[in-house]
Amino acid sequence: MTSAIQQPEPIDNIDHVWLAQDQEISINWFYQNKEVAKIPLVIKNDDWCTHSHKILNKTQFTP
Repeated sequence: MTSAIQQPEPIDNIDHVWLAQDQEISINWFYQNKEVAKIPLVIKNDDWCTHSHKILNKTQFTP
């Protein structure tokens, strides 16, 4: 995980996240430096674990 992308590389490496209940995080998926999806995840309790995946369809990226 990273907090941001610059030139198109991650600027840092996040290995821990601390959040209060009822907060939302977003997983942003990029392909060739363009955001292709943003997945919101709501944190509902202190004992949370989550993941995200995105299936890329090659026809949506070919001219």
